[in-house]
Amino acid sequence: GTFEAGADVSFGNYNSIATRGFVNVPVSDQLAVRASFTQERNDGYQDTRGTTPENYFRANGYSIRLAARWEPIESITWLPSIGYLHDSGSPQYTVPVKSQRDRFSDWSRPVEVPGITDKDLYDINSRLEWRIGESWSMNYLAGFGKEDSFSQFAVGGQPRYTRVVQRTQNYSHELNINYNSSALKAVAGIYYFHEKPAGLLSVTTPTSQIQFYYIDEPTIRIKSKAAFGEVTYTATDELRLTGGIRYSDDHTRLPFAPLYVCLNRNAPLVERSPSCCFAGDLGAPDNRGSWSKVNWKLAADYDVAQGVMAFASVSTGYKTGGVGAAGAPIFDPENVTNYQIGAKGRLADGTITFALDVFMMKYRDQQVSAVRLVRGNNQTVTVNAGKSTIKGVELEGAWLATPRDRLDGYLSVIDAKYDKFVGQVDNFVSQTRTLDLSGNQMTRAPRLSGRINYTHTATLRNGFTIEPQISVYAQTREYLREFNLRDDKH
Repeated sequence: GTFEAGADVSFGNYNSIATRGFVNVPVSDQLAVRASFTQERNDGYQDTRGTTPENYFRANGYSIRLAARWEPIESITWLPSIGYLHDSGSPQYTVPVKSQRDRFSDWSRPVEVPGITDKDLYDINSRLEWRIGESWSMNYLAGFGKEDSFSQFAVGGQPRYTRVVQRTQNYSHELNINYNSSALKAVAGIYYFHEKPAGLLSVTTPTSQIQFYYIDEPTIRIKSKAAFGEVTYTATDELRLTGGIRYSDDHTRLPFAPLYVCLNRNAPLVERSPSCCFAGDLGAPDNRGSWSKVNWKLAADYDVAQGVMAFASVSTGYKTGGVGAAGAPIFDPENVTNYQIGAKGRLADGTITFALDVFMMKYRDQQVSAVRLVRGNNQTVTVNAGKSTIKGVELEGAWLATPRDRLDGYLSVIDAKYDKFVGQVDNFVSQTRTLDLSGNQMTRAPRLSGRINYTHTATLRNGFTIEPQISVYAQTREYLREFNLRDDKH
């Protein structure tokens, strides 16, 4: 390999600045090391009008990653990496209920509680590849992740402090075997994932503190196992056919959370604080769920011309269900059938690239976030929409006008609606009235969006390059909540 290094910086409104960079170092013929970083900050999108030291919805964080590629012998490659992310911004503010609304907007209003985020994420990943002859190979992938975080925020315009401590660990393993020849490509493998969450939530009122937590013990776990296989057959020089299947088996268990009342509103935010007394349990003694699913995929690729390929596919997908904490409802798995047809390729001696994708996704029990009244408090929980459809067209392209000038961008036209979504409750309007949201537009799904980027590459005398970029993005209205009310528009 060769030595490489690069960095870029971007600016935006709200005094936002984002930087990223990397350096690749070839240590020897067998070993190469890569280090990278990102950093982002802004003043916050939700103005608290000077009532808190910092605005809400504020970014202030950075991440670093160290990776390596080592080939001790010709048939073995090891790709380890380690990463760290720190976030010390502030969370998003939850808008108050309708009866408490006043002349202030959701994006500019006084807030009684300072917003605080202090999050640390760690991850370690490894990929070991063993090439067995010319056609066979075996891969073992392993990963470990850990989160330690604290957040503080206001809820619904009320003068109470809500604090959350989160401690989560997870690890995963995957073993797969691959076959690759001119006519046939195949992969088969097994996968295992285990997550162990633990945390504490505290609500401080003007006179006392109420806190509950789920204890760090073996009964709290999320486990997922899977077996999969996929085969691609080259039928002719132009046509390739693919078929795949995957079996998933998921288990979640989250027992009740002990509830404590602390007469001292400044009680330490720790388990079993000595100044707190036990008041009861939240949730079910044995809150659990188990789900399994077989998914499949059929696809075809066809080379219609030199450098241009057409494709079509039909596939099913599945996202496991889950168990809500401290009395929140259990939600079912999400299932989707995806239909896709399109084309991609290179034109004009490779100076023009394009990708056209026409798709439709039919969801059953799509998982969406909603605010629900849980144990007397508004909480964001996961619920299932009955049926929904996302269909649209996406076009991406790039044009290398000169060796130093590049124009690229995309255009997306999407129609994303809930076909059947009944029984929803908007706790910001009424805690008892149920609504029929069938036909509503999905959240964060603008019907039309697009971006155009212009990049110029300038080479300096010392061999380094500078690539200033101009980027323009535009989109139509989107909704931040599924109720599609006037205040939900963004």
